[in-house]
Amino acid sequence: DPPVHTRHRKLLQPHLTPGAVARLEPPLRQFVDRQLSPMLAAGRGDIVACLGDPLPALGICYLVGLPPEDAAPMVSRVAGMSPLLDGVTDIEGISQAVTATLELYQFTETRLHSARNRPSAERSGLLAVLVDAIEAALLTVDEARNILLQIFSAGTETTSSLISNAIEILARRPELQAQLRKHPEQIP
Repeated sequence: DPPVHTRHRKLLQPHLTPGAVARLEPPLRQFVDRQLSPMLAAGRGDIVACLGDPLPALGICYLVGLPPEDAAPMVSRVAGMSPLLDGVTDIEGISQAVTATLELYQFTETRLHSARNRPSAERSGLLAVLVDAIEAALLTVDEARNILLQIFSAGTETTSSLISNAIEILARRPELQAQLRKHPEQIP
């Protein structure tokens, strides 16, 4: 909603362009190769657990400026929140989802606080952008935290579903696989 969303978008958009995100491709490509190699050798595997879930979280870690080892806890917490978003659960599911939500909130608070305590030259990624904006009074701490929460939750789950669904479509449609192998320029 303008003007808040406009201000946030203006701050973040230069860091989310295709060109800006393209620098993440080499380490993500290496990760995909490492994850796929054992599955290809075995002729089977759990594509969601091995690729669909961890890949988006790893990409977000690189984008935000977090260490790669933060990807797994992020996936776990975001997945744990799903019953709240799905709206189909019992009281125990709601309780577990609330716990995961609070854990993601604390995870985000800790990462933001840590970045704020580092000198500007030691910050990287969107964390650097957000902390610099806080220091310049362009964002509040709450706004920065909420932006990170949105990136963590929406970016991981949505992209994971996209990857997993795309792979399922390709697995069920060998003619589409053949077409893309013959014309890789069509992949994008």
